[in-house]
Amino acid sequence: RIEAVEVRAELARKDSEVEAASFLSGDVKLLEAQHEAEKSKAEASSARAALEEEKLRCREMVSAHARHYSRLSEAEERLKVLEAEVRDLRRQNGELTSKSEHSQAERGDKLAALEERLAREEQRASLLAAEAERYQTLLGEKSLPPSSEEAKEQELSVRQQLELAKASFERDSKMLRDEIVDLHHQLQA
Repeated sequence: RIEAVEVRAELARKDSEVEAASFLSGDVKLLEAQHEAEKSKAEASSARAALEEEKLRCREMVSAHARHYSRLSEAEERLKVLEAEVRDLRRQNGELTSKSEHSQAERGDKLAALEERLAREEQRASLLAAEAERYQTLLGEKSLPPSSEEAKEQELSVRQQLELAKASFERDSKMLRDEIVDLHHQLQA
């Protein structure tokens, strides 16, 4: 019996040791679990922070992309407008060049015609001058006596007509020369 009591006492002691050991083991496991849980929470928090940082970086990249796309669209629109302006300016330049060439050709033709007219008028003026001299010579040869009033009037009338014709041709010649000079200046401009 003593042995049975001792065995029971030993068994109770062992049970209390097992119980204490299991209690300590549970506390250690609990502490380890808490430590692991805190570690996991810290890692999760760090991962959340990294995720938020990545989300922010992604939003900034998307925003920058949108700004770049907007600028690109604006640049493309400006390019289209400028290309249209360039096409219009090239068309206008072609038209102006054509008009300028046509105008120069017309002026050249007009200048040639005026030069021909001037030559004809100068020839006509010299012919009239020669004819006036011839009339004056004839008048000198056929002059009536100085007492004849009618002869004097006739001579004066012929001289006036010749002088008027000569003045008219000189004016026309000067006008033609001036036109030719103007045309030369226009062609050089």
